[in-house]
Amino acid sequence: RDYYASRGLGDVYKRQFQYYGINTEDKEVKKMLSTVKLKNRGFFLGERSRKGFTLVEILVACAIIVALAVGAILIGSTLLDQGRHNKAQTDVSSISAAIKQYKFEMGSYPATLSALTTKSGSYGPWLDSDTITDPWGTAYKFSIDDTNRRFGVWSCGKNKTDETGSYSGSFAGDDIGIGGF
Repeated sequence: RDYYASRGLGDVYKRQFQYYGINTEDKEVKKMLSTVKLKNRGFFLGERSRKGFTLVEILVACAIIVALAVGAILIGSTLLDQGRHNKAQTDVSSISAAIKQYKFEMGSYPATLSALTTKSGSYGPWLDSDTITDPWGTAYKFSIDDTNRRFGVWSCGKNKTDETGSYSGSFAGDDIGIGGF
């Protein structure tokens, strides 16, 4: 491309100068036009001088930030719920193992889960006291089925409602539990 196109003036301006009989190849004309072009660059190209952001740009940036924050909160709360559920499953398994160990050492099932947190003679404690509370702040439930010689340990889950009642081989609702012999 030629001198004028490389300076951003384009063929339109070159033709206008030629229409009025201005020799566009003259060194003085080129120098004058480049000076005029540099001084008025924003005017010729439709640009404007800016020293800040427009209101629309700020609102778009804020909307993007809010959308990202909402997405992060939703994903974070889902991951937190999954983590609590997994911790409850792990705790229930640990409590079940502690109940089995208690029965082996003491000859009977504990009356309550709190009995697993205290020393009894030369045995115990089988659990830490914070292990008998689920991640949602509710005490784990414990039930013995004497007829079938089984027991169940469960968490009431996220809704904190005991939907199982007493253990009969399965757990109801969102209760998280395990049965043992």
